[in-house]
Amino acid sequence: SRHQGRTWLVVVVVAALVPLVVTSGYGYNIAINSGLFAILSLGFYFQFALAGQFSFATPAFYAVGAYTSAWVSSSHGFLLGFIAAVVVVAVLGGLTKLLLARSPLIHFAIATLAFSGLVIIVLENCTSFTGGDEGKFGIPPASLFGYQFDTQTKQYYLIAGVALICTGLLLLFERSPAQRDLTFVSDMGLVARTSGLRATTPQIVAFAAGAAYKG
Repeated sequence: SRHQGRTWLVVVVVAALVPLVVTSGYGYNIAINSGLFAILSLGFYFQFALAGQFSFATPAFYAVGAYTSAWVSSSHGFLLGFIAAVVVVAVLGGLTKLLLARSPLIHFAIATLAFSGLVIIVLENCTSFTGGDEGKFGIPPASLFGYQFDTQTKQYYLIAGVALICTGLLLLFERSPAQRDLTFVSDMGLVARTSGLRATTPQIVAFAAGAAYKG
């Protein structure tokens, strides 16, 4: 716990000091994308390391979350768009795992690769929702309670804050009894079932949580 606390403090300090050493737009783009990729990595960690399911569907969950957020936030604000993206992608991830629950690890991975490709094709052709190949424009900047994140520095701090919150939630989960059940199911599924633990349910929930991170 102390080691995690020191590491956490170092990460927070480094994240806060990044704008002091980054001055160009290119540098801010790298910093913002690094934060986004960190959140995606946490989602993959949830799905693979905790749920024991290797998934190639990260682009699909990321895209569905992005378009859902853009579509909802354009008319109902950033916060509602953020929540809608998380909920929609969590449901999508849970349904994906549920439909493929009987698939062995390698078959599951291949199926998620096919699923991801199909989702991208659907999004490209659903022009009213995504704008197709031309993309979606006119998305307002993120804002919370009247405060607009309309500069790259503010956008970086927003992404960094979300990444730190997501990391904190993951640490809390890893210290919970649910994480032990999930590890038990992933490592020794047959033994877990004989002890009365439903093997599929924890994996579905963890896979949906990982998808929500990506969304």
